[in-house]
Amino acid sequence: MSVPGILAAVVGDPAVAGLPRDTPLLSGGLGLDSVTVVRLLAEIRTATGVDVADLDLDLDALATIGTLTDFVAAHREQGDGGEQGDGGEQGDGGEQGDGGEQGDGGEQRDGGEQRTDARG
Repeated sequence: MSVPGILAAVVGDPAVAGLPRDTPLLSGGLGLDSVTVVRLLAEIRTATGVDVADLDLDLDALATIGTLTDFVAAHREQGDGGEQGDGGEQGDGGEQGDGGEQGDGGEQRDGGEQRTDARG
């Protein structure tokens, strides 16, 4: 999906995809708020593998639709987006599956069986 298409989906207005490249994303243009910008950058990262916030610390790429589109295209071509295998670290959420080790509480069920033995 193209950056203008992603932007249109995030703001919920298909017409945004057809706006001129020089349309500012923030003040004086679309006026995106911080929450919308975060959602936009997350969607761009998901769709393209380019983590704009990680690669452009000053977020200069957010000046206009065109600057963002060009930034993403340049980093896709360079493969810079692939460095976001760090996004795979979100798989560390899988480590929260260690909470599944709380299934050791299931062993406490064995303790429940001991209660049955205690009753007998």
